[in-house]
Amino acid sequence: MNENIKSEMQKHQQNQRLNAAELGYLWAQYLGDTLYVCVLGYFLSVVKDAEIKELLKKAHQISQTHVDELTELFILEKIPIPIGFGKQDVNKGVPALFDDIFMAIYVNEMAIGGMKKYARALSAVRRQDIYDHLSRCVKESDSLLEDSNHVILRKSMLMRPPVIPYPVKVNFVDEKTFISPFFSQMHPLTSLEVTAIQEIVNTNVLGKTLMLAFSQVATTQKLRSYFFDGVKLASKQIKHFTELLSEADLPSPRLLDAYVTNSTISPFSDKLMM
Repeated sequence: MNENIKSEMQKHQQNQRLNAAELGYLWAQYLGDTLYVCVLGYFLSVVKDAEIKELLKKAHQISQTHVDELTELFILEKIPIPIGFGKQDVNKGVPALFDDIFMAIYVNEMAIGGMKKYARALSAVRRQDIYDHLSRCVKESDSLLEDSNHVILRKSMLMRPPVIPYPVKVNFVDEKTFISPFFSQMHPLTSLEVTAIQEIVNTNVLGKTLMLAFSQVATTQKLRSYFFDGVKLASKQIKHFTELLSEADLPSPRLLDAYVTNSTISPFSDKLMM
């Protein structure tokens, strides 16, 4: 956008209240980034790999900057600062709960989630200053995703998405059963379906690993049981969707359970883990 036009818009909107979408997205971002500051701060206190440490520093700085910017905005708008997460929710003086590789994969998934969230928010904002903020967030997530991809690939730990044969001719769907929920035989997976399935598996693999670790360190039996129920649910989802990939002779994302250490001391508060 032309800088003169942008300046005029900002001047025109300086007394404009945040709309519902802007307020909701910024509130959620504040909670998310205060959580990331805690998690990444703990990771930085135990990480050993120098390359992964630099990646964590970058991710931590991005989240901390977001928290500072949003705090300033809430004060300016006379909006109560949300109760997020802070020093009381993290204990940096305990042994590592995860292997270094898992920390890099966590940043990778965090960047992917961030890009989707910020891009969705951009479509609903109207104030130029909020648009500029979220646009920067998209660029930061993009940079973080690229960096984390490179780190993980160099360590040979990131499985590429499944590769399928190139089509040799253009085909048209001529059977209603292709899109019917009641078909008796599953059609061959399309490339977009393969992508969606892998994303679902990746999300559940990360969630399962986190809940497995949390079930190991939670302070009460009730919480430990709750997290382990989550492990079983994620395992069920992983099994179902990897079977779909297997039936199509496609590889499945690898599990990350082995990257949980044997530590039984929680680095996080029960509130943060929940």
